Amino acid sequence: MESLTWVEVSKDTPYGLLNVKWEKTNTTFAMTIHVPIGCEATLTIPVDAKSVFINDLKSDKLNDFKIRSGNYRIMCNL
Repeated sequence: MESLTWVEVSKDTPYGLLNVKWEKTNTTFAMTIHVPIGCEATLTIPVDAKSVFINDLKSDKLNDFKIRSGNYRIMCNL
């Protein structure tokens, strides 16, 4: 993944559009996600993060999150 610096993908589901976008720099990894109403997702952070913030709130976990429908902004310090 070192050669990739960003990805953006959308997938039409029976419940609506699922969107994921991420960008990586030398010091941060940022991800925005939209999970359609009525869905749940498992989010795995694909980097070794020192800290993780979800919607500006610091998380106790650094990886493998269960998220429900909604909009999320994940910021990781590397």
